[in-house]
Amino acid sequence: MSRKEQQRYQKLATLHKQEYNYRRYRIVVERDATRGCIPWHEVHLHDINTVLREKNIEEQDEPPLINFEKWVHLKEKALDAFRYRDFPPAYDADGHGMAMAYLGWELRSVSAGDVFSQALKDRSFRLKRGEETLTMRGEEARRATGFS
Repeated sequence: MSRKEQQRYQKLATLHKQEYNYRRYRIVVERDATRGCIPWHEVHLHDINTVLREKNIEEQDEPPLINFEKWVHLKEKALDAFRYRDFPPAYDADGHGMAMAYLGWELRSVSAGDVFSQALKDRSFRLKRGEETLTMRGEEARRATGFS
């Protein structure tokens, strides 16, 4: 590095010294930012320093943080599904039967006896009563405001 670059680096590096709980850095951040921020500056300075000073940098074979191949594959599948969004599904006789068999298999644990039917009726009654109450309140509010 040239002398000017070294001086600039030293000036920036002094911002991140741990003296007085990073006082210099906090003064700069408080002056320039009204909200909190992440101190990426030190990370970038460390990387720049490492690259400029080290002659032989060995890259370690570590798994990448983001699996870009997986995201590309997911994007392709999403675009492929999006391409056919306006087409209705075409079931042949076998496909419809398979869908019904799948539903039957998934719903095998649901019992449709008298207790289940009564519970559904009770729930429907409660929901209907709640809807009627909301409708009556809405009509009362409209009348109170002058709308009919």
